[in-house]
Amino acid sequence: MRVLKYFFKWFWSLFRRKNEIDYLFVDDVPDHYANHIVYIVGEGHSWLLSMRCPCGCRRIIKLNTLKDAKPCWKYYIEANKITIQPSVWGVDGCRSHFIIRKGSVKWVDGAGV
Repeated sequence: MRVLKYFFKWFWSLFRRKNEIDYLFVDDVPDHYANHIVYIVGEGHSWLLSMRCPCGCRRIIKLNTLKDAKPCWKYYIEANKITIQPSVWGVDGCRSHFIIRKGSVKWVDGAGV
């Protein structure tokens, strides 16, 4: 059943608008990433958010969610939409700076596409 759910999320991601982000709970870090999907990694308790950069550069972004380690991000799911806090600011590669709020990418200071 999980494989089927993963397939439909991946298939749907092919037709989504570029600034829309969806999420998927997984037990381990995925081998292959779909665009516009935040993978919430962990068995029982999440410890990592992982995704491709929404600018299109295909870089993999991994965000720690463990409260005892720094830096640490939080995520919320409301009305089936994900919000991630604080913002994500790449220090290498494309150097995108963005916020994911209610399932949409909000670019900071004109960063990204």
